[in-house]
Amino acid sequence: MTQRRSRLTLTVTVALAVLLAAGARAAERHELDDLTSATKHFLQEHYALQDESAATEVSVDPLDPRLRLTQCPLPLTFQVRDLGDKGGAVSVKAQCEGEQPWSLYVSAQVDIHREVLVASVTLNRGALIDESVIRYQRFNTSNLRQGYLISKSQVLGQQLKRPLQAGEPLRSSVLEQPLAVERGDIVTLESTNGSITVATQAEALASGRVGEQIRVRNTSSERVIRANVLAKGRVGANF
Repeated sequence: MTQRRSRLTLTVTVALAVLLAAGARAAERHELDDLTSATKHFLQEHYALQDESAATEVSVDPLDPRLRLTQCPLPLTFQVRDLGDKGGAVSVKAQCEGEQPWSLYVSAQVDIHREVLVASVTLNRGALIDESVIRYQRFNTSNLRQGYLISKSQVLGQQLKRPLQAGEPLRSSVLEQPLAVERGDIVTLESTNGSITVATQAEALASGRVGEQIRVRNTSSERVIRANVLAKGRVGANF
């Protein structure tokens, strides 16, 4: 009878030891919910630093519940793969640098909502952009992969390359500087030699924008030269 009790006691003791060991091992695992929350917090902080005026929504994809990660004794480090910090579908590397290091890539969706410049009315090709034809509208810019503009200084005075519908975002690809000189215009030609500049009149033989080079004919000498477009009705050349 005593032997049976001893065996029973030994069996219970071993069973309890196994359960306690299993519990201890379970306690040493890194909680997946904690990892998900930490990843979300990192992404929110990361994108807030890029643009404080933007509203960011982050959703982290569920992790495989079968995943077993050792509890990390140090704060996790994170790195996000997102060239240009545009949001959308991103991948985050979560890394533990403890005695038992591990790393894991976590997928997430980042939606960034910004005030974007759009056409307030339908505009035709060649239209000049001024305050009366633009307004701000909130967009999920993570979906605007062709680019967008948020500063009025980027668009005012520019000219449309193609028609734009009301509510359509303004993009750098649809804007260009307006012509400062048109073919046949009589322009001021500023000829510079060292510190001396002489202004004469010339006829533009081609159209051009500021910074471009065009051919002009000096109306006095009939000489044809190449000159840089300086401003509306002004070109310059060095001699």
